[in-house]
Amino acid sequence: MAVGETHDVSIAFSHTEAVSEGTYTFYLRVTSTNYPTTDINLLVSVTQSGVGNALFKVSDIYTGTFDENNEAIQGINGAKVKVQNVKNQGLKAVEIFS
Repeated sequence: MAVGETHDVSIAFSHTEAVSEGTYTFYLRVTSTNYPTTDINLLVSVTQSGVGNALFKVSDIYTGTFDENNEAIQGINGAKVKVQNVKNQGLKAVEIFS
C-alpha cells in the first residue's frame, strides 16, 4: 500500500452451540516492509442473551502522547469504523470518531 492509501478489512465471528460462553481472544496481525509487525487485539464475548456490544480503539503512534495543551491524545481523529449485521446485510452502522 502506498503512504496514505486505505484498505478495508472485514472481520466476522460466529459460533456453534458447541462454543461455551466466555471471552475469546484473537489477533489481527498487520505486517509491513517498513514498520514492525503489529498485533491488534480482537476480543469476542459469547453470550446466550443474543445482545452484545463492541468497543473499538483506533490508535496510532501518537496515541497516549500529549498534545500542545499537555492533554493526552486518545486516538485517531476521523477514524471510521463500519459494522454490518451478517444475517441482515442491510443493517449497518458507521461511526466516525473525533
